[in-house]
Amino acid sequence: AWAGGQQRVFTDPAIPPANVVAYDRFSSPDATMLDAHVPDIGPTGWVLDIPGTSWQILNQQVGLADVNPRRWARWIEDVLDDAFEVSLDVYRQGTDGTNVLGGIWFLAKGTAGEGCCLSLARKTSPPGTLKFQRRDATTAVVQDVTIVDDIAFPVGASTYRIGARVDGINVTPYTEPYGGGARTTYAVIALTADLRDGTHKKVGLTDRQDVVTAGLRFDNVAVVPFNLPPTAPGAFTEPTMGEVVNPGSVVAVAWGPATDPNVDPLQYEGDVSSDGGATWAPLWMLQAGLTYDWDT
Repeated sequence: AWAGGQQRVFTDPAIPPANVVAYDRFSSPDATMLDAHVPDIGPTGWVLDIPGTSWQILNQQVGLADVNPRRWARWIEDVLDDAFEVSLDVYRQGTDGTNVLGGIWFLAKGTAGEGCCLSLARKTSPPGTLKFQRRDATTAVVQDVTIVDDIAFPVGASTYRIGARVDGINVTPYTEPYGGGARTTYAVIALTADLRDGTHKKVGLTDRQDVVTAGLRFDNVAVVPFNLPPTAPGAFTEPTMGEVVNPGSVVAVAWGPATDPNVDPLQYEGDVSSDGGATWAPLWMLQAGLTYDWDT
């Protein structure tokens, strides 16, 4: 269900929100390699940072099937670079490793890690660490934030949902219990670079493990846009400032367009004042055009 268009809690993880633009629950048969799997909604496939890396589906979850340093996988097509929420369900296997970390990769570019990553690290103590990192074009870590260092993450059949709301340069991380429940929202992280340049629209996964049975596995990766307000319309171009309007004439009114971050269709309405702006009366109601003929 949605609350105010900003919170996604779906009790059946197999059913995504109605307005999801990209979604995958990894429903291919066991042993399917990730780059041979077709996502449920949106993108047409997955690409790996190193072809042949053993990203593999098991029990409708995906993860690395062998010991690996940090690896990356992303959807082939662009998704979004602003005004969206991204989330992932993270499943903990039955053994703890010393170098286990995985999560969601977004505002990404290329295949080697450039972009932002929200990861859950498994350690014996504390139970779990939620981290945010941003990597630059050289894949060097340029932002590194430990969000919370004591997430309860029981062993075995336990899954945690991690996610982030992306609004301009602001990233708001959150966690939710698997299958629905109260969302815990953490402090906003301000990106030190604006990635809304049209090239950072990829979304994917990252994983690292030193023991196969200790690795994390992933499910229900989703991207859901949210609506942002449009800009103010441009200045009036007709009539010009100081132009005299005679009663009974038809006056052309024209103005510059507004822009909408979500590329939604826009409509305009206009008011008129005859007392210097003290009171206003409607002149025209909602319309899509940028001109209006005012019969005075």
